[in-house]
Amino acid sequence: MAVAVALLPAPAPAQMDEALVAGQIVTVRVYKDDRQTAQGAGVVANAEGAVLTSAAVLDAGPRVTVAVQGSEELAAEVRLKEKGSGLGVLMADGLQRPGLPLSVAEVAPGVTVYSVTPMGEEGQDAFKRGAVSTTVARSVRGAGEVRFLHHNAMIDARAYGSPVVDECGRVVALNVPDPGAWSILTPAHKRQPKEVVFALSANDVAARLEQEGVALPTVAGTCASAEARAREAQQERQRAEEEVRQAQEAQRQAEERKQELEEKARQAQQDQEASEQERQAARAAAEEAAAHAEEMRRAAEDAKARAEEMGRAKEAAEQEAAEAIRRAAEARAREERLRHIALLGGAGGAALLLLI
Repeated sequence: MAVAVALLPAPAPAQMDEALVAGQIVTVRVYKDDRQTAQGAGVVANAEGAVLTSAAVLDAGPRVTVAVQGSEELAAEVRLKEKGSGLGVLMADGLQRPGLPLSVAEVAPGVTVYSVTPMGEEGQDAFKRGAVSTTVARSVRGAGEVRFLHHNAMIDARAYGSPVVDECGRVVALNVPDPGAWSILTPAHKRQPKEVVFALSANDVAARLEQEGVALPTVAGTCASAEARAREAQQERQRAEEEVRQAQEAQRQAEERKQELEEKARQAQQDQEASEQERQAARAAAEEAAAHAEEMRRAAEDAKARAEEMGRAKEAAEQEAAEAIRRAAEARAREERLRHIALLGGAGGAALLLLI
């Protein structure tokens, strides 16, 4: 009876096909010596004819049949009857139903659920609406720790074994009697739930069947109700608006940063131009200073040349003055001699004149 486990992404939209779901619900009847001793409900779990139901119902006799609304009863074989958890599994050939998948997602308190029961002869509504109040874990003798959902989608004792489905039509739990009913004299399948219905968690159902080597189709992920989808859409819009706001703020900051960088670039360009102008002015001043220095050097050289020329002229003048003084001295000496000659006169003067 093993089938592949299919895990689907979450969340699924809350769109239940009520006709499809109702078509997977069966009436379970138990017989002993051709006498009906118990009646309950069940849900087709796969296309191979696996039916999940309450073990409390199966405890009432050896022969079991299942029947879909409007169809004849089919013989069913008991494959599992676990009193501790309350889980029962049947195999019935000829059901020809696709079955409902088990949802292994955690069910939060307050989630809307439906107990889906076989429709009665009066055609009463098969869907009993309620909500999950909590999930509890109990230590049950012979079953270990078992998780139960408490909900208020009320049923009567003939609907033990019926599934609890979410708004997507997926089985989240299986209605079973209070585990404490096994120790009470009144048969468990006849005890009426009062303010709360116990339902074996689909997670536990899948885990226990896996231990028995039975794998049923499962789905993962929560069921998104219309209200939840509206809230998620609103939150998504708010997130989108916040992202837009953040993007706009980032764009504004980027624009401010761009303007700041452009201003710095302009300032740097101006500084560069000013520096270039200063370099050009410094270069011009240096060139002017070099030209002035060159001019001064040439002037100094000219002055030096003039000084040297004046020195030579002075030396020549001094030489000429010395020569003039010498000539003047010679002239005075000669004049003096001439004067003596004149004074001597006669032969002595003639002789002295010859000496001059």
